[in-house]
Amino acid sequence: RPPSLLRFTVVPVAWVLFVFSALSMRDGGSSLGALVGLGAVIVTLAVIGPWITWTIGAVLGAFARRSATLIAARRIGDDPKGADRTVSGMVLAGLIVGFLFAVIPTMESASLGEGERRGLSIDVVATRVPEVRQAVAAADPGARVAFWGWPGDGSSGGRVSTGGSAGGAG
Repeated sequence: RPPSLLRFTVVPVAWVLFVFSALSMRDGGSSLGALVGLGAVIVTLAVIGPWITWTIGAVLGAFARRSATLIAARRIGDDPKGADRTVSGMVLAGLIVGFLFAVIPTMESASLGEGERRGLSIDVVATRVPEVRQAVAAADPGARVAFWGWPGDGSSGGRVSTGGSAGGAG
């Protein structure tokens, strides 16, 4: 028998909690809210995971062209919780990696104090360095700009590094 659709009542609750925690973090709240919201999304995946697995098995069985595919679909349909257990670890890992790459840099940049900046290094052609220096100075008059490259060996490139004037890394 398929998992109950009652499982989907958890989804709106979890997403409301996640959005509320993200909004409170944007207004200067702690990152604990984002972690609670992430936990709610993980619980949601654990609750609706067997239903999604059962649905995939049913669709797979409906369009099966070979007997091996039909047997696999039947196994998924017979025990969707067991089938979900085998893939839920990878789903959880993917969710956490996505969270780390998307949310953590945002939290880090939000934690910068007033006047703090980050450093930036870019590769430029040596003939364009004055233009880059002017553009950086126009965009941020307090930025430190340093050029280093290979002027003695006749190469045509270099690197411009900018760093903030108040506590930034350069």
